[in-house]
Amino acid sequence: MDRGVGDRAAALGSELKRARLRLGLTLVEAAERMSTRGVLANRTQLSRFEHGEREPKIGLFVDICEAYGCDPTEVLLAALWLAGGPQYRRRRDGSIVHSSRS
Repeated sequence: MDRGVGDRAAALGSELKRARLRLGLTLVEAAERMSTRGVLANRTQLSRFEHGEREPKIGLFVDICEAYGCDPTEVLLAALWLAGGPQYRRRRDGSIVHSSRS
């Protein structure tokens, strides 16, 4: 059973944080990276996304993923899986797929 929007926001935030930490960036450094790419996102905003307090609009979400060098689809699927969506599963290679696909 799906746990709800709040859980999905928290899961998405967790995946964004994981992507940022994989690069070894602080929130301030991440915001600076966004700024150099022409993306308006500050430390507070990124923190709110990571803590599930807010959800980024799709365009900003894609911009954040690109700045972190990760695939937005993979981040979103990982977040849905983390949120307990029964329709998703993690493959042995770490990728996330819909349960109806192999």
